[in-house]
Amino acid sequence: MLPIGYVINPANPQGLTDGFIAFTISLSAETWDAATSSECFNDSYTRDSSAAYGTNDFQNSIAFGDYADNNVIIDLQNIAAHEIGHATGLGDIYSDSCSAVTEYGYSGYGETQKRILDWERK
Repeated sequence: MLPIGYVINPANPQGLTDGFIAFTISLSAETWDAATSSECFNDSYTRDSSAAYGTNDFQNSIAFGDYADNNVIIDLQNIAAHEIGHATGLGDIYSDSCSAVTEYGYSGYGETQKRILDWERK
């Protein structure tokens, strides 16, 4: 049923503020809304400090993992646009010829091209 609701647990080891996280995730959800004829995502979210990375809670939960690996991508808007695509039912794409599309399954450090949906770049 549309619009899709989501919850955010803003706790993160990267030091991102609650306001930045909420704004950036909302902006990513609005990117999808703007590209459709329907309101896909609620304009508001629920804050849930119990939502955890890697846990299936049967909600559209957005939570942060704690990675010590320096290769972790840190552009939240780029990653959120990709992950929110999964909430619409889209899967990852792994064809190298599609490496610029939002749902491509890999991303590079500092990459921002997936902040916008592929057809918007054309």
